[in-house]
Amino acid sequence: MILTATSLALDAPSRSQLPSTMSNKIDSVREYIDRYPYAPDCHWEAEEFDLDILPSRVQCVHFCAAGNDNDNHTRKEPVNHWMFFLQTSDASSVRVSISSGETSAHPSLIELSSKRYIVSRYSPAVLSFSVALNVTVEAIFRLIIMRGRDRYYFNDEGIGCRWWTYCVAKDMEQMGWIEQDASTRVYQTASYYYPRKRRDAQGSLEPTVCPIRQGKFF
Repeated sequence: MILTATSLALDAPSRSQLPSTMSNKIDSVREYIDRYPYAPDCHWEAEEFDLDILPSRVQCVHFCAAGNDNDNHTRKEPVNHWMFFLQTSDASSVRVSISSGETSAHPSLIELSSKRYIVSRYSPAVLSFSVALNVTVEAIFRLIIMRGRDRYYFNDEGIGCRWWTYCVAKDMEQMGWIEQDASTRVYQTASYYYPRKRRDAQGSLEPTVCPIRQGKFF
């Protein structure tokens, strides 16, 4: 399905639809995200994430595109993978990236990585927004859990990261944590394909239109 930023319905589950395990574990985000692969209802991969960073304040959030993600023979056009970085200092961040399941019938996985930089220097497209005071890494993860954003299927083409990233941006915006219309800017920017930046600093090719296709929350 292809949607425009002016007519978007964010189909997150209601609180009553969330799994009972979430109700039991939501008081501890740390425990909730650190159960994969032993708990089948855990869709967080935190092996490369330092859990002690959870209380850290988030200074900025950087939404960005990665290089060409067109290794699936079913795709008709090149697509960038989109993710975001939660900046916690002048030289550190948490990368939050969602990956597809083996098929569209398998849930996606949110992959967390602690980084010693704020955002990838080779990203062909980056949108950065300051974050309101007192918003922590844990608070953002809690929001993702409470909105059911960790329960998501990619579509049959293995596409869906851009829609998911937009939805999380919209959730942050609705909380007043990032500026108004930030999510619209994310949506509009992610609606293009950006060729990989050359590492010789000679620039990159012009972006081409690549409409966002959504996955499905469950």
